[in-house]
Amino acid sequence: MPEQQELHRLQEENRKLTLEREISKKAAAFFANEDYITMFYNSRGLHSTLGYMSPQKI
Repeated sequence: MPEQQELHRLQEENRKLTLEREISKKAAAFFANEDYITMFYNSRGLHSTLGYMSPQKI
């Protein structure tokens, strides 16, 4: 009986850790994408769709 309880506890812990890992992976991907956009997006250049103004001046 104690072995079954330990097995159940370990299975629950494994489920929680798996969920946390998935959340961490998604958060890391989100922030990496946000950093990429921030770093490479041309925020100072003129954009024709903005009437040849930079996004910073809007």
